[in-house]
Amino acid sequence: MDVSIPDSLAGFITSRVRSGGYPNADAFIAELVRNEATVMESIARGEPLVIDEHFDRRLEALLDEAAASGDYVEAARGDFDQMEREALAIKDKSPRS
Repeated sequence: MDVSIPDSLAGFITSRVRSGGYPNADAFIAELVRNEATVMESIARGEPLVIDEHFDRRLEALLDEAAASGDYVEAARGDFDQMEREALAIKDKSPRS
């Protein structure tokens, strides 16, 4: 498989390889894809999203996927309040990092 990388990202990839973390650009890209696959598998199993530097991107992808599914359900203010309470309960149960 061939992947085209925009020039605006090529320098970043090169710097990551030069930093010694990866033997070459292919290894760096492969690790990114493996990490993303792991995250998406966790989401598919219903596990909570990991809040890290990629959270926004993963959330955006999930929202795009939901919008494309056509399975729209209207939510009221109370629904969001309940979701927030559930999220806070999950957060409070998780070990502190």
